[in-house]
Amino acid sequence: MSFIWHRKGYLVPLALLIGVLVELLLFGVSYAFVKVDIVRKIFEIMSVASLFLPALLNHLFTKFFVDDKEVREVKDSDGKIILVKDFSTFFYLRNRLWTRIFFYGVIVTMVCALLLGALGWVKPL
Repeated sequence: MSFIWHRKGYLVPLALLIGVLVELLLFGVSYAFVKVDIVRKIFEIMSVASLFLPALLNHLFTKFFVDDKEVREVKDSDGKIILVKDFSTFFYLRNRLWTRIFFYGVIVTMVCALLLGALGWVKPL
């Protein structure tokens, strides 16, 4: 049986799940009930900013809960000391790297959406 996370790697999908749920509940559901145009514009700006929430949560989880400085010294049969770095990972990628993946993934998605909209390949709703 293969585990997809090691040590505290489960914090990565937890940050993603919390971030997506907060965005959907705050901005997806309540946007339909808002009738004032200025409030709708504020909701649109805040919903775009909330796309970075999983990256922020993962960064905070990594900073406060993950200690990646754990290095164990193991002696092999010859008596040589081998340093074993024991990092928290999710799908074999360190938690710190997932923060960058979430952050740059949102930026790439936004740039692609803007380019496709500017080229006329995608029309707004």
